[in-house]
Amino acid sequence: MASLFGVIKKMFGGGDKPATKETVQDTASGQEAGGNIVNDAIASGQEALNTAKEQASSAVETAVDNVTETVSETVDHMAEAAAAKVSEVANSEIVQEAESVAIAAAGAVGGVSGAMTEAVTGMAQAAAGALHDDGEGGLAPTLPPLALKETIDYLDRDHFVVPRSDNVIKAIALIDETVGEKTTAKAMRIFEYGVAAGHAYELRVDRELLLLGALLGQLGDGASAKAEAFCVENGMWGGLAKKVAFAIENASNGLSVDDIEVRALALGVAAESANGEVDYVHAATAAETRNKHIQ
Repeated sequence: MASLFGVIKKMFGGGDKPATKETVQDTASGQEAGGNIVNDAIASGQEALNTAKEQASSAVETAVDNVTETVSETVDHMAEAAAAKVSEVANSEIVQEAESVAIAAAGAVGGVSGAMTEAVTGMAQAAAGALHDDGEGGLAPTLPPLALKETIDYLDRDHFVVPRSDNVIKAIALIDETVGEKTTAKAMRIFEYGVAAGHAYELRVDRELLLLGALLGQLGDGASAKAEAFCVENGMWGGLAKKVAFAIENASNGLSVDDIEVRALALGVAAESANGEVDYVHAATAAETRNKHIQ
């Protein structure tokens, strides 16, 4: 019986148990070694990754430095070119551009201090390098003399789109009610002739100021003071209200005054008095202006 049990034990590997234990130990040792290999590989990979990051970072910093230097040089060149260009541009255009920026800022933020606008304009005047005494101890820009274009262009009706600001709408209503629609029509003719004159003399005219001057200039005695008060009461910045009043004050003799809107309004008034028959308004343009505003 014992012999049979021994045979069965041998058949089922009973005598190999010590060997199996050794195999398990070998396997565990192999796994441990394999784990070490993986860990070593991970560590090596991490080290390589860190090295790659450092190299990439260094490359990026170098590239940024190069780009920054290039941009800086480009900006310097642009600044030099801009400075050279400024010296070629008419002084009046530089100052007018500054005033336009200040006016746009006023519209964007709901008003801007007179001191701020004066500072902006003053800087532009200084950049222009052509200032003269304004007779009151201050400095003012000198506009170039009027120079008529060789060819006077026909202007279709798209050139005379009326600015639709609140001040303009209220001014039209005011003139309609207090002076009459015929006077409003006259003001619109002055405006259109002034716009046409702006094209003929290449004046960069603020159309809203020109139209307000043409309309409020019809208020009779004291029109300039009335116009300024009207504009201020209706929310216009004081500096612009004064420009409207100044244009009205000089509308009859403003061709020599250093103000774009004054010149345009003076030319518009003169053209309206001549029924549009002036050398700076195309005959067809004048005819359309007359026919559109017959009252």
